[in-house]
Amino acid sequence: ATPSVAGLSSPGVVYLTNAGTYDITNLTGAAEGQIVLLENGGSGTITFTRANSRLDGGTSKVLGAYDTLMLKYSGSQWIQLAYAQNS
Repeated sequence: ATPSVAGLSSPGVVYLTNAGTYDITNLTGAAEGQIVLLENGGSGTITFTRANSRLDGGTSKVLGAYDTLMLKYSGSQWIQLAYAQNS
């Protein structure tokens, strides 16, 4: 999936509620320097894949319930700023 963050304030929160498994390969419509916080508010898992991003450890990030991932858009890729496992 590729949710749009166009028009989202920076920093902005993308609150995702999903009961199953959900994969995010990119966030579209971002402006350079935009900061986005992804929060899993559902009972399922959300995976932000490594494609088009620089993530700590060089691997995809899996968000369980209440986990968060903060990213900044460099103009060509997403850069991880913070990751919290709260589940």
